[in-house]
Amino acid sequence: MTVSTTSKIASRTRPVQSLMLAAFILGACGSTVTPPGPAVSAHAPATSAVPSTAAPSRNASPALMPSSQPLTPAAIISLPDASDAIPIIAVGDDVWIGVDGAIIHVTGSTNAQRRIAVPAMRTGNGSLAMASDGLWIADWAGNRIERLDPATGRVELEADAPGPVGFIVQGDRLWVGSERNVTIYPVDRKTGKLGAKVGSAPGATTGLGQFWQGAAGGDIITRLDPATGKVLGTVAVPAGSGCGVGGAFPDNVWAGCGKFPGMENPAGEVVARIDPATSTVVTTARLPIFGGVVIANGVPWFFVPRKGAATTETSLVAADPATGVLLAARDLGPLDLDVPVVTASALWLSDEQGRRVVRYDLATLRP
Repeated sequence: MTVSTTSKIASRTRPVQSLMLAAFILGACGSTVTPPGPAVSAHAPATSAVPSTAAPSRNASPALMPSSQPLTPAAIISLPDASDAIPIIAVGDDVWIGVDGAIIHVTGSTNAQRRIAVPAMRTGNGSLAMASDGLWIADWAGNRIERLDPATGRVELEADAPGPVGFIVQGDRLWVGSERNVTIYPVDRKTGKLGAKVGSAPGATTGLGQFWQGAAGGDIITRLDPATGKVLGTVAVPAGSGCGVGGAFPDNVWAGCGKFPGMENPAGEVVARIDPATSTVVTTARLPIFGGVVIANGVPWFFVPRKGAATTETSLVAADPATGVLLAARDLGPLDLDVPVVTASALWLSDEQGRRVVRYDLATLRP
């Protein structure tokens, strides 16, 4: 089970940029940085076997959307204190949500909520990460990062960071993405001091111990050594799909370029499944518009946003990972997706326009 989507955290308070970061965190491999603008993101450990034995196809036909059926939420968390893009992370079965002036801890087994006062937390301004030493928040407007006691919200460490837009947590190591300097920095977790920059984008997906980065509208995915920034290799993908990668390593890894409603390509958007062992594209799928992907029960479900009469609406569309054929569609109704995360049993979506987080049980996500 893995996620990815258009990330709008911190994108409403400055010019929107088409930086696709790989924030799809991938099968049991780490955590992500989430930059502004159209992006791909994922947050959940998973390794999913491809369920189809059909021969791979490199040439996806124009998107033929399956008939859509409504998908009913299992729970809705109302967030009246959210005024912009809503950050959310999963920690075990629980989720942590940023609102204006606070962080909400939701217990996954009961949906019970606990509010923690955090004066520096603002929607649309940064993101969250949980590490062994505490809860980290990125304050883009204040050019700083903070580490908090997750039980009380007390600030334990504060440090300068240029335009921080998200974190990567991998074992005992922590990185922060910088929108201002368009790179990623390692963070000394005792002092908050930033180390030498890594890569040439403010976000990355972690997979197989590497950073995977793309570029807006590009056709190359770059694999980096997170410790040194050294380029370990590249993956050629279809033109316009190289913004970032996400999914479940190693069997369900997808490259794509997320877009907001109104940015549709009449010919459809191509997303490509990568074989990390060979660094090649093994199949493609074509969607009306691509807003990210979540892997559930071994199946990729792609977010397809659209403009409604007065709101943004969203569908989830399943594809066969071996052939790229679209299998099923689920209508989520009015929902302006910021960030999706998955736990062992649920998919959680932060909905900016609805000022809420919506929960769907993974058992309902079957084609």
